[in-house]
Amino acid sequence: MNLIRALRKNKAFTLTKFASLVKVSPGYLSQIEREQATPTIHLALRICKTLETDPYKVFPDWDARLKENASLEKDTPK
Repeated sequence: MNLIRALRKNKAFTLTKFASLVKVSPGYLSQIEREQATPTIHLALRICKTLETDPYKVFPDWDARLKENASLEKDTPK
C-alpha cells in the first residue's frame, strides 16, 4: 500500500475529505496514491503538512525534486 494512502487512512480521512483539504480532485489524489501521477512540490508540501509528516519520508526523491524545481525557477524569466 502506498505510504500516502496509509497515512491518510491512519488519520481517518476519506479520499474525498483529504482531497478537499489539500485542494485537489479525489481522482487526482487517487492517481498520486497509486503512483500514477506525481504531485508538484507545492502540492507535495500540502499533502505532508496535512498528514503531519516529513516530505523526505513520503517522497524518497525529495532532494532531486527540490534541485530540479530550483533549476526551473532560475531559468524562468521574471
